[in-house]
Amino acid sequence: MTSINTNNGMSNAQVGINYLSRVPEPAKPAPHIIEPVKSEVSAIKLDPVKMQNDLRQVVAMLNQNMEKLGRNLGFAIDEKAGRSVVTVTDRTTGEVVRQIPDESVLRMAHSIADMRGLFLNKQG
Repeated sequence: MTSINTNNGMSNAQVGINYLSRVPEPAKPAPHIIEPVKSEVSAIKLDPVKMQNDLRQVVAMLNQNMEKLGRNLGFAIDEKAGRSVVTVTDRTTGEVVRQIPDESVLRMAHSIADMRGLFLNKQG
């Protein structure tokens, strides 16, 4: 059986080096893709009072829809903790079966908010 030597007198290591040196470089993205995106952030006006009122309206609508559907879900916003609260109640007794976040988590968030207020008042 005849074998064909394609190494042309080179060792296996030299063949490997020659192969690696011929690996093409990764394609570079076209320059027009890299251009920075210009945003109009300064044109956006945020009204926190309007946002708060809108959020209250959404929560009221959610609660109305859950009541119409006969679901035991309640939605609220805890102003002090700055979090939304979801409660699951027992339909017959009205007792809260589950609350997310848990009452202990809300108490801790209230304590942190109170402490933050104390620190800001003393340092300010």
